[in-house]
Amino acid sequence: MVNQATAEYFGAPYPARAVGGVAALPKGAAVKVDAILALQPE
Repeated sequence: MVNQATAEYFGAPYPARAVGGVAALPKGAAVKVDAILALQPE
């Protein structure tokens, strides 16, 4: 399921993913997203 969603929204090379298991997220959140950005200088 995750691989299918990744392929639908991103092209190759696909971004790295982080997965963790918890009983519940803070403040009732449904998902947790981690991101690493590479910004190009202007």
